[in-house]
Amino acid sequence: MFLLNQYKTVLWVTVLTVVIAIPLFLRLDVKSLREWDEARNAINAYEMSVSGNYLVKTYNYQPDLWETKPPLLVWLQCLGFKLLGYNELAVRLPSAIAALALALLILYFSIKHLKLPVIGIVSLLILVTSPGFVGDHCSRTGDHDALLLMFEMIMLLYFFNYSEKGKKRHLIVFGIAFFFAMFTKSIAVFMLFPGILLYLILTLKIFNAIKDYKLWLSVLAAIAGISIFYIVRENASPGYLKAVWNNELFPRYFNTAENYSYEKAGFWYYLHALKDNQYSYWLIILPFAWLINFSFCKDVLKRLNFFLTTIAVLFFIIISLGTSNMQYDLILIPIFSVITGIAVHQVSSMFRFVPQVPYLWRLLLKPVLIIAVFYLPYSLIISKVISRGESSREVQYAYVMKAVEKQFPNIKTWDVFDPSASNYPLVFYKKIYNDTKGYKIGTIKNTADIKSNQFLLILNEKLPKLDSAGIAHYEAMRLQDCLFVKTMR
Repeated sequence: MFLLNQYKTVLWVTVLTVVIAIPLFLRLDVKSLREWDEARNAINAYEMSVSGNYLVKTYNYQPDLWETKPPLLVWLQCLGFKLLGYNELAVRLPSAIAALALALLILYFSIKHLKLPVIGIVSLLILVTSPGFVGDHCSRTGDHDALLLMFEMIMLLYFFNYSEKGKKRHLIVFGIAFFFAMFTKSIAVFMLFPGILLYLILTLKIFNAIKDYKLWLSVLAAIAGISIFYIVRENASPGYLKAVWNNELFPRYFNTAENYSYEKAGFWYYLHALKDNQYSYWLIILPFAWLINFSFCKDVLKRLNFFLTTIAVLFFIIISLGTSNMQYDLILIPIFSVITGIAVHQVSSMFRFVPQVPYLWRLLLKPVLIIAVFYLPYSLIISKVISRGESSREVQYAYVMKAVEKQFPNIKTWDVFDPSASNYPLVFYKKIYNDTKGYKIGTIKNTADIKSNQFLLILNEKLPKLDSAGIAHYEAMRLQDCLFVKTMR
């Protein structure tokens, strides 16, 4: 019987892993690199892999003082380049793996520590059917956020375990996760600490926490570790700490940073973001989940719900008072998912007193209910993943560059007409083609610089500028919203 139960557990965990892996990994490398952070990270990783300088991130082989986050993600992308080549999959694989690990962590926590698998199953299914989690800037792009979420959730769940049991091993895991969260995205993780502190105060556990030297050691060791990195990094390239202050800390929070500027938005910006996109399908259920949990939860589930709710509410207030940027609220998605999973468990446990249903019906009822509830949001996520639609024309250069390479293999010298000052995807692909494939691709920003008898890649929307400048051209190839042309005066 024990072996039979083990096999059943392995089977449904395997099935769940496949179900959640599909939206995370399906067609992961199809779309070109996204603007801003993903492409900038890819440039950092490429230059790091070429130069061998694994301490200082660079842009155009100069110290990058615009993207100042610690290099953990970039290191993983460098490893991806070494193993998979210079491509989109290598850039995105760390995020997708981190997202999968986060989902499985929640399942493991519910089985190992709560002894309630249904909480983990429901939570991870909600997680991977949330558009904010499965999409750009999180699990499917080479951004910092999926990696950060994984470490933050490890940190939160194991701190809760520590607050319940006071065990040293939980503090060790908490401290390690805290360090790697900082090593992923700098100060972002500190916005969770006011909620942790408030929970300790409200539950009268603050005095025991203050007296526990092991807790202080875990926190101070993590901070000491990241401080050593910042000191070494500053010594390697002076000016880094000043850039970190301006770009990552309080100037960014108050929207006074030198290199970052965000439009001002109201206090409820993140609520609208969650409702309209990030957590759109499940947000309407959240108030009912809270009502159920606060009304019926007991013992550890009551405390876990209160712990996560306290952190979520205070975190929401903190980010809402600062600058507004869509991805700042992503940690709320796994937190809300667990809260909802607890509520589903509470509802299901209420039916224990119903007369016994035949075994076969009980065996089929749970999967049928799960499929009925999650079929629509899961199918919508899959549709989103396989969609070829693009929201920005600037990222379409890459598709045409690949088509030119395939259809015109002998044309190695050409230019891209791009008046913009910061098309990071284009910069990345140009580096790959020029450095690794023997191309000589340049960039032209002004029509006056266009020469006769020149091969040119150009977006359709830029053609009127060429026409107005008196440049005649003929079409060599039309792809996506771009043209590959040869100019003539």
